[in-house]
Amino acid sequence: MSYCLNLTCAKPQNLDGADCDHCGSPLRLHHYLALSPIAQGGFGRTFLAVNEAELLKPRCVIKQFFPQQQDPNLLKTASQLFQQEAKRLKQLGHHAQIPTLLAYLERDNHQYLVQEWIDGETLEQELESGAFTEDQIHQLLQDLLPVLQFIHDHHVIHRDIKPANIIRRYDDRTLVLVDLGAAKFATGTALLKTGTMIGSAEYTAPEQIRGKALFSSDLYSLGVTCVHLLTQMSPFDLFDGTEGRWIWRDYVTTPVSNALATVLDKLLESATNRRYRSAESVLADLSPPKMTPRYRVENLEVPPIVLNDQLARISSISTSKMAKRSASHHPSRVSNWSFPAALIVLSLPVFMMSVSRSLAPPSRPPKHFVKPTVQRATIAVPRSPVQVSISTIDHAQILITVDGTQVFQGTLSKGTRRTWKANQQIILQAENAGSLMVSSNQKPDRVFGKSGEIKEAIFSN
Repeated sequence: MSYCLNLTCAKPQNLDGADCDHCGSPLRLHHYLALSPIAQGGFGRTFLAVNEAELLKPRCVIKQFFPQQQDPNLLKTASQLFQQEAKRLKQLGHHAQIPTLLAYLERDNHQYLVQEWIDGETLEQELESGAFTEDQIHQLLQDLLPVLQFIHDHHVIHRDIKPANIIRRYDDRTLVLVDLGAAKFATGTALLKTGTMIGSAEYTAPEQIRGKALFSSDLYSLGVTCVHLLTQMSPFDLFDGTEGRWIWRDYVTTPVSNALATVLDKLLESATNRRYRSAESVLADLSPPKMTPRYRVENLEVPPIVLNDQLARISSISTSKMAKRSASHHPSRVSNWSFPAALIVLSLPVFMMSVSRSLAPPSRPPKHFVKPTVQRATIAVPRSPVQVSISTIDHAQILITVDGTQVFQGTLSKGTRRTWKANQQIILQAENAGSLMVSSNQKPDRVFGKSGEIKEAIFSN
């Protein structure tokens, strides 16, 4: 099957062929063949396509430019935006989380972009399965902020960050930032110029609405994306216009820590001088506290016992000789210094043991989280997705790995309950495992391990 790119074609669906069965237009754009439409916006349409020039005919995306508005000024702006996207994609497409530009073409006074196909699901589609948790939002920020920093370092403002423009790739679960159609090249005084407002209104920063997009405008849009994913509500409903403040905390479905909430509130600041200035500064505030590594007692090096016996014998002989010598010189009385001297000599073994221990090479703690060597267990979970919940009886240090990716490492305070989901596997590693109560896929809570023991539990379907 193929799809005709002619805007006026009434029956664009076709069987294999060179030309459209209905309107006679060529079905191929050079060696790219459109298969089906993906999306349509105010400036154009997007199609799933294949590259027939390559042996395996890999999939790709064709973006066709056609503004629905016929105002001459808007047409000029839209045309410029389309050409800018080609230049930006060519410049930025070498990043693993940005689609690669394959071609920039024109036919019949229409412009086309051909770019890498990202096989995955948008965050907008993921949201249909339920609101995101704090851990998911934390991971989203950790994944996307470096991409934004890369874009901004190339003097580019994306200007249209929203859930529909973030795709989670199926093969490696990596987030990819797409649709640079609204991207703006920013250099020098260009940041201060007023221009056309581009972007999705719900996610757009106040200064961008006025046509003055800044690098921090992208951070604002990312913050709005996060609170939308946390609440499943329209951003318009999460802002109280009468009081001029965000009320997203009133609508979260799962608890959010003050640490993450503070970061999100700063991303959502209307005043740019109170908002984060760079993606790097957000990442700095998101960095989890480093866990204090521990080392096992049996790894300590104890001085040989033989050395201490030898010292004891030497000190005993020395003490005996000193006593005899003192008695021969003073047969009628004992010196006032005899007893203290004997104590000093007798304490020599203890002193030498301390010295030998201090000179022995120290047992160094590991650089990373201690991997458990005792109480390892594998728990079968009968269905997908895998869901693990943790309630803390006391404070505990834990490390969580979801489908091969570390998503959390830090200390949970007493009385905290956290939940993680995975497609296949969740690995829980904990110190002081007796402070945890763990449940998997709604099964009753169970206490793992005793206080002070190291625990690793693998939950897998």
